[in-house]
Amino acid sequence: MLFLGGVVLVAGLVGEYKTHEPHSRRMKFFEMLVILGVLTEMLADGGIFLFSHQLQVISDHEIAEANAEALDAKSSALGASAAAGEAETKAKNADIAAGDASLKVKGVGAQADRIGAMLGETISLVNARRVDDPNKLRAEFRKHFIGQKIQLVSYAGDLEAWGLCNQLVNITKDAGMVPEDICGKAWFTSPLISPLSVTAPTWDEALGISGALSSSGNIVCSSLIGPHLIIFVGVKSPFIIGETAQTRDVERRAAAMKKQHKPDAKH
Repeated sequence: MLFLGGVVLVAGLVGEYKTHEPHSRRMKFFEMLVILGVLTEMLADGGIFLFSHQLQVISDHEIAEANAEALDAKSSALGASAAAGEAETKAKNADIAAGDASLKVKGVGAQADRIGAMLGETISLVNARRVDDPNKLRAEFRKHFIGQKIQLVSYAGDLEAWGLCNQLVNITKDAGMVPEDICGKAWFTSPLISPLSVTAPTWDEALGISGALSSSGNIVCSSLIGPHLIIFVGVKSPFIIGETAQTRDVERRAAAMKKQHKPDAKH
């Protein structure tokens, strides 16, 4: 709509310029084109502002749901841990065979914990945000934003965000921009900024930078209007490690050991 409104506006202005009869039908037609072009651009700008706000609302809602799911998973894990402690207490009162089975179960549980930790580290590394095509992003910045000052910001202590933020510092510097490195130096806010926001004086600049970032890697951006050009690398959305073939295998072996060495009623 914004592009169409601009075309109609330009057509009307050109027509007015080339029409030499001020009060002719031709002049009134081109004047109407100018009015329609301005109206279309105004509606398009309003739509851009309205939908960008709605996208931010949707993003915040999804992050809140993910946090709630993480809390539920933590509660389930605590319940499972309590149940395991109770089972261990009963195993201590069983015979020697049951005690041996309990030791084996502990070994299997430790192995499952190690596998879970390694899987968590692997998924974290795989899902870390990064710029997959720095040359493309560098060329886009050099084309539209060369010589401009920009702040690169992330929270203190957030290593994942610092990695992306530091990469963007190097890319903007190579693109001929003037970056201010504030990566890993911002205090945490409430609510947290998540996952990444681009602030610029105009919507064209904000949407241009957001689009370039989104097309260069696994990066989700939101656009804001502000007096300065800023890229804030916020907290990455949480993820939950799902069930895997390794964890299912460990659970089956643990269940089989417990069943094999289960004490009888008199114990």
